[in-house]
Amino acid sequence: RLRSVSQRLEGIEDAVDRLDVRLEGMLGSAQGADIEPLATRLEEIARDVAALREILAPGAEAPPRAQERLTVSDS
Repeated sequence: RLRSVSQRLEGIEDAVDRLDVRLEGMLGSAQGADIEPLATRLEEIARDVAALREILAPGAEAPPRAQERLTVSDS
């Protein structure tokens, strides 16, 4: 479950990064438009998502392959 949450947060981080790149491109092409507040808010959201990911799945390393699927035996 934790791995699933971590993967979802990584997906959100990737999407935020893509939006950031697109906004930077728009900033260059939009003259006189006030996009700075959007870029600032986007950076805040990216920091929040990164903080959530660290809280829910500390450490960037995935668990060892042998630990991913543990079996439960009847005892």
